[in-house]
Amino acid sequence: MDTATIPEIPQEVFRDVLGTFATGVTVVTAPEATGATVNSFTSVSLDPPLVAFCLRCGSRTGASVRRHRRFAISILSRDQQDVCQRFARAEPDRSPAARQLVDAAGVPVVRDALAHLTCTLSSIQRYGDHDLVVGQVRAAQAPRAGEEPLIFFRGGYR
Repeated sequence: MDTATIPEIPQEVFRDVLGTFATGVTVVTAPEATGATVNSFTSVSLDPPLVAFCLRCGSRTGASVRRHRRFAISILSRDQQDVCQRFARAEPDRSPAARQLVDAAGVPVVRDALAHLTCTLSSIQRYGDHDLVVGQVRAAQAPRAGEEPLIFFRGGYR
């Protein structure tokens, strides 16, 4: 089909449709105490262990990931909605409010998160207004028993 004949989808319709897909919520952190709330997180491969997520182009977190070539992913637990909202804002310094720790590789992670992954950068590719980041998992902290994840669905938390 010729792309010229495909009607343009209004941004609000596209957002509403995507909102019907329930996602987990993560915070991606990098050195320099930068971080961002991300719900586009997914596994890519088990062998080697690869994960991917999207960051807004030009973000401080993306710049730190590019510069240091490492990052961490904190999978938020059901009771961490406040952490999610702090990292979703564009405030300059989120580290005190997010109660970060530093793991053995020197990458901050969110305290009391359900689980953590520490990664090295495999690739970053720009698509539209976001960068697709792929990382190789170098360390993983197993999920805490009995905890449930924070879920985002139709503009709200579950």
